[in-house]
Amino acid sequence: MIFKIGTEKELEAVKHKLSQKLVIEIGRAVAILGHEYGADRDVDDDDGGFIVVVETVEDIEKICSTYVDMNRIQPEEVNILYSEKQYLSALYLKNNEFGISVVIPMGIAPHSLRREAIENGKI
Repeated sequence: MIFKIGTEKELEAVKHKLSQKLVIEIGRAVAILGHEYGADRDVDDDDGGFIVVVETVEDIEKICSTYVDMNRIQPEEVNILYSEKQYLSALYLKNNEFGISVVIPMGIAPHSLRREAIENGKI
């Protein structure tokens, strides 16, 4: 299942489906987006962007065809998020004021993203 989160309302709607630690990490990013770009913005059309949480390899394929081709485009930043399991977060900038953060369980993250996290000392 894919969770698309750009506002605190959207996070509130799915938080029961995610681990508490992951909700806290995503909540930090959502709070910044809300503060900088507006809490009630249209996350698809207004500035700011959103976070997409994926859980399966099939989800990754859908993200690549719908939002950002992670196999072709280099992320601006790769980080590790710790929860009950380890997640990787990759930030893709669509323009100066719009970004998509993709949050993926480490075990299914594309090899290129895991390698980048290792090379940058994030693991």
